[in-house]
Amino acid sequence: MREMAFTIAILIAVTGTYAQYLELGGYAHGGLDAHETMFQALPGTFSCAPGFTRSKGPSWSVGLITAIPSLSFRIPYGESTWIAQARIGFENNHVVFRTLEYQPIRLDTGISTATIEHRASVWLSSITIQAGIKTSLFNPSLVIEPSFWTSFPLRGYFDQGEYLVEPRTRGRFQETGTRQRNRFSGSLLGMRPYQLGLALTIGWQEQISSRLKIRPELQVRLPLTSTLQDISWHIFSIRAGMSVVTSFVQSPPPPPPPFIHDTIPPVELVISPTPTAESLSPPLLSVEFVTPDTNGFITPIQTVQVLTQLRRYLRPILPYLFFEENSAMLPARYAELTPQETYSFNEADIASLSTLESYYHLLNVVGHRLRKYPSADLTITGCTMGVGPETNRLDLAYERARTVQMYLHTIWGIDTNRLRIVVRNLPAHPSPVGHPDGNAENARVELTSSNPAILGPLSGSITEHLVTPSKVFVRIQSQPTYLDNWQLTIKTADTIHLSLQGEGKLPSLIPLSLSWQKHLHDTINTSVIANMRAAERIYPGFAVGMLPVIERRDTLLPKRETFNLILFDFDDASIPPSQSSLLSEIARRILPATKITIAGYTDRLGDVKHNLRLAERRAHAVARALGVADRAVIHAEGSRVLLYDNTLPEGRFYSRTIEITLDQPE
Repeated sequence: MREMAFTIAILIAVTGTYAQYLELGGYAHGGLDAHETMFQALPGTFSCAPGFTRSKGPSWSVGLITAIPSLSFRIPYGESTWIAQARIGFENNHVVFRTLEYQPIRLDTGISTATIEHRASVWLSSITIQAGIKTSLFNPSLVIEPSFWTSFPLRGYFDQGEYLVEPRTRGRFQETGTRQRNRFSGSLLGMRPYQLGLALTIGWQEQISSRLKIRPELQVRLPLTSTLQDISWHIFSIRAGMSVVTSFVQSPPPPPPPFIHDTIPPVELVISPTPTAESLSPPLLSVEFVTPDTNGFITPIQTVQVLTQLRRYLRPILPYLFFEENSAMLPARYAELTPQETYSFNEADIASLSTLESYYHLLNVVGHRLRKYPSADLTITGCTMGVGPETNRLDLAYERARTVQMYLHTIWGIDTNRLRIVVRNLPAHPSPVGHPDGNAENARVELTSSNPAILGPLSGSITEHLVTPSKVFVRIQSQPTYLDNWQLTIKTADTIHLSLQGEGKLPSLIPLSLSWQKHLHDTINTSVIANMRAAERIYPGFAVGMLPVIERRDTLLPKRETFNLILFDFDDASIPPSQSSLLSEIARRILPATKITIAGYTDRLGDVKHNLRLAERRAHAVARALGVADRAVIHAEGSRVLLYDNTLPEGRFYSRTIEITLDQPE
């Protein structure tokens, strides 16, 4: 049985082998490692730590990549082609293990509980060899690469110690007379000479030219062995990056020698015709453009229509600035100017940015308006998260408010008499205290003004393009399905958007992702060339498809205006008084024939069903405030659709919103 299985495997590999291009290139990855371990101290060191168990750390790798055509094979009775692929590269990993311990310590004349941080920082570098196979199972652009990897360590360096964290300014270890002890550093001992593991790489391959390909890719790695010999330490990795490869065409076989006549009388040969050569006909090819309908069925299309319209909007300002834990420094994501740059500041430019990008100019918008309205003042309220290291830290609340005051004074030249500071622990309407998201939202500075114009909404407009249909695919059919070679090209005028070539089965459904507004009055041309070979004869096939892109003029959509109401307090559907002026502005724009749509959203906090009910309550509250409860179309999205990045406190606040859309008749 063993010999039979071996023979079958050889037959599969040999009879299925076919010509491919040799690929060479490089890759670069970066990502995050999850370290699972169990140790009290690194080898050759001492620590009083209760034990390190897990941590996360960054990693990166660069290297070379090659696909080996001589080892490619086709699965019998299938359409999947597998090609052997290898990678060799340099890797660098960094991780910091931390654990806290609470011990009594003598301070002055009494005993207090001290917080001791046990920390072990490790840097690792290695050479990794990765061998596997790659294929395109579902789409020619989607590349899947399972592989086996071996890593050989080059260097391991560590820095381990124990540090007194609390009290922050007092206390020393008796052993050292300093705030640290058991400090060790140097080369990491006991490293395993090699590590083994499995990897899965998934990438989306784009053809830049006939030979050059780029592939954004995601890789997941699982270890099979430990990093250290005597300590269980496994590193699980997820990385993202890019690979670039170029193809080298194999040289064709030499032509047969020419037939030379001599004086020997020719012998008449009778050659029976080959049935496959006589019966073979050129491949039948067809190209058409299709789109899925509302039921998911594929239907052909004749044109792509593009409608250009102007969309006006009013975007309220979120008058909060959020600070890092236990810090009064303005985070780097907020835009800061120099005094000279303030004189060229243009609020219209800020209004054209995205919601969060314009929010990060909050202090500059406020400073610009305070200059414009010299009689207006501003109240700056500093707050803390009220728990942990920020418990009863009114001094921290003051420093945060002072940071905002000094920016407006030194950069924008606003008199400090117009910038009043107020401090408190928690905000008047706090987010959930003790929850990580709630704590981040409460560590903030709030801005209020007696003049509504200082914190009024930003107004702007954007140009939108409505494309019909929204999804377009190229569908290609061939008979027979297996071809000796084929070439596919999709282009407009002289611009090539996609160029593929290969053997075997043609891709059947190719999505078209174009900026259609850039191709108005163009025609999307698709051409397919394919060849069949039999008995030293070539049977060519050819097909083309054309899709015009036209400007839609037959139907005029109404003018569209969009408004957002934000600053709903956490888990609250009542409309804040600060939104009254914006509601009045919206009400003035509503005509008898205006179509009104009100959609409610929430942030990620809370149960999905509860958030749906909360979003619906908010939408109905706005409809009643506008006096359109009997005619507005209400949509409750809740947290199913998060409008902004909910890892940021400002993203969560902007997600607590109502979006009002007014479609005005012409």
